Amino acid sequence: YMRFSKELDFVETWVKRHVSDHCAIHYGSEIMRIMILMHRCKDSQAKDFDKTNIFEALNVVSSCLSWIKDLLVMFPCHEVIWRYRRLCAQLFLETICYGFCNPNISNDQL
Repeated sequence: YMRFSKELDFVETWVKRHVSDHCAIHYGSEIMRIMILMHRCKDSQAKDFDKTNIFEALNVVSSCLSWIKDLLVMFPCHEVIWRYRRLCAQLFLETICYGFCNPNISNDQL
């Protein structure tokens, strides 16, 4: 997990220096997707649902959305940054939906 986190930090630094690099955006979104899947696997292996795993996954995406917001202020016309924001928002919403649709979760756990 830490290796993926370091890769995501690298992508953040790279994108800040190369704001038009579509490949970096795609790579970063795939890393986030893998990290979120890792959190989901933790949930599926646990006997009882642990909402901490969903919150950890949401924090990964939320931190990316935060620095993307800063980039959009500096470079509002770069389409690739908007695309990354869209991908992060999609991952964020998918993670929330996973939390609500997971059959192991009761309403009082959310």
